[in-house]
Amino acid sequence: MSEMGGAVAREVGLSDVLDLAFQRWRPAAAHRPNFGAAGPRDAPLDDAIGAQYFDFDLTDPFRRLVNTTLGRRAANAVANQRTLSPPLRAGVETRTFDDLQRQSVETRTMTAMRRLSVETMAVSLRNTGQAKKDDRLLVIPEQRDRPPVLMLMSTEVEAVEDSRVVSNEMDLPLAVLSKALPEAADPNDSSPEAAALRQVLRGGDTAVAELFLIAQPEIVRTRQPKMMPLCAPHPHIRVDCGPQVSTVGVFCRDADNELGVTACYHGTGPVGTVVTINQQQYKVKRVDVVQDTVFIPLGNNFNVPTSLRGRAGILGTREPARADQAHFDGATNQNCTTRIFGADAGLLRARPTIMLKIQTDPDTDKGDSGCALIDDADHVLGFAFERTDYKDYPQFTDWIWAANALRALQLTPY
Repeated sequence: MSEMGGAVAREVGLSDVLDLAFQRWRPAAAHRPNFGAAGPRDAPLDDAIGAQYFDFDLTDPFRRLVNTTLGRRAANAVANQRTLSPPLRAGVETRTFDDLQRQSVETRTMTAMRRLSVETMAVSLRNTGQAKKDDRLLVIPEQRDRPPVLMLMSTEVEAVEDSRVVSNEMDLPLAVLSKALPEAADPNDSSPEAAALRQVLRGGDTAVAELFLIAQPEIVRTRQPKMMPLCAPHPHIRVDCGPQVSTVGVFCRDADNELGVTACYHGTGPVGTVVTINQQQYKVKRVDVVQDTVFIPLGNNFNVPTSLRGRAGILGTREPARADQAHFDGATNQNCTTRIFGADAGLLRARPTIMLKIQTDPDTDKGDSGCALIDDADHVLGFAFERTDYKDYPQFTDWIWAANALRALQLTPY
């Protein structure tokens, strides 16, 4: 426990940081369109773009979605990607199937637009130098009465109580945002974000303005905590390597069709490193240091447990939803439940040369490194990587985005 602002605080997490930053925050004044953090610093938005929205109803996000050209086009594009299944039992749901389908499409489109807007800001801040090389950028989805947030974690901010909304201090004119847009997501992907991105690219500067009018993202600047690896004592399905103890991630096969498991690199070592699993010795075969992930073949005689989790596969087509529950079974913390809170900016751009991470509450401890994070639909989300130091703030756990890590090592889930 530590003293913060005169009050005793315990495990101050990312949610607490946002509460602190937004204490005195107010949305843009009603007399002009609210584009969130978009727009040039200390100057009004281009009148040619902004004037048409002066009388626009800004109070309801879904009305902003359906009343803009971009919103309608993006919703149609998302709807064409997937069709809902009808309700399982007739008469249980009083709303019509068309109502359910429309509501689902609008929700998925809104989520995609918010994510895309924050990713675009993240790329823009990097491109313009407003985010420094050592800064961390986390995407925090909209929740409660708060807009979607790009959290800029800076080494220059000394205390967590100095966290604040800095949207008005950033210079993000439409030209800069438009230039960054193609890097915000992969337009050739099959995700809702990619479908929305294609429509924004098609619509030019006006569509970029409408993207930010719909999403209204903000930027919060806070301190960057010290991180520590989650590797050390006590077992479950554990991996021993000298004094280091970590946890098996998933059963999988490599490009040679060998059966094995994933584990963390920082708890094992380079190719050829000898490790012990279930009192048997094995050697690391494949390594990706960037992803902190290794592949350990087990041979044909390994007795694979019959009760496996993660049978729904690796989640890679969308980001986990805010506040989703997820579960992990580590060498230290077994059969635990945690909560998805955010993700690294760039999660939509799956790139094996970069480690992409999602964040949860700080429910892990030393020894949990490498264990798999599983959502309620039995998808594998990530592998435990590191958590904030126990005495540092804010507190959270980083999980390596599994889809990106397995792609880098050419591994296929068992």
